[in-house]
Amino acid sequence: MKFRIINLERDKKKYDRAHSICSAINLDYKIIKAVDGNDLNEKYIQELSCNTYRFGLTKTLNRGEIGLYMSHCSVLKEFLLSDDDYICVLEDDFYFHTHFLISIFELENAINTLNFDFILLGHYLLRKDKGVLGSNFLSQKFSTFKLQIPLEVSFGTHAYIVSRSGAEKFISLFSVPIVPIDHVIGCCETFGFIRLIVNKPIVYQSLDFKSTIQNGEFKKNNIFLYHIKKNLKRVIYFLNPGYAKNKLLKFSYNGPNRILTNNF
Repeated sequence: MKFRIINLERDKKKYDRAHSICSAINLDYKIIKAVDGNDLNEKYIQELSCNTYRFGLTKTLNRGEIGLYMSHCSVLKEFLLSDDDYICVLEDDFYFHTHFLISIFELENAINTLNFDFILLGHYLLRKDKGVLGSNFLSQKFSTFKLQIPLEVSFGTHAYIVSRSGAEKFISLFSVPIVPIDHVIGCCETFGFIRLIVNKPIVYQSLDFKSTIQNGEFKKNNIFLYHIKKNLKRVIYFLNPGYAKNKLLKFSYNGPNRILTNNF
């Protein structure tokens, strides 16, 4: 499997770290220069803001979010110019679980039997050791994880595998950044994508770096607040499922006919 790592040119420490990790375990990787949101034209930023309001959204993207979105698009476009059937995309603040290589080996051996656009290797809305919120989904078991079709939003673009169909759909529908990239992929069933997740993440985001997306806020300082907001959304959704209708949290699911592989 080929890996593409998104890295801002000015984040030399992350570049060195990503290079060290991937070369040490002999991954087939390439570090891609990210789009720096600070270098974007102000007129372009204003045009994007107008599009955001036109779609009924009230929060515009900051420069870091726009740059990250454009960076992912750039990687997907490059991928479509290759002969590869799929690639793994990483953001440069990743770190691997200890059984990452075993998991990737098993996943790659089975990947040609899977029907998917995106496979999230790391995400945020899992309960520890209890699987995904809402348990009525199909799954395929591997030695270190289960591959599942989620019934709710699960954010995370720091590590995912994308197929050619997924990249083609994304570029044709979402080449212009209007909402954060993780919101699009986290809710992608709404837009006709097929998304799978591993029930226990095999790639995490490191808390050892300052975020270049959220205006330099240190993720570790906000992790407590993040969990409060996340669990509050769960409670609200449970008490009033209709709340999710306009919050990008609800999406279609075609029931038992949805399958992971032709063996299910």
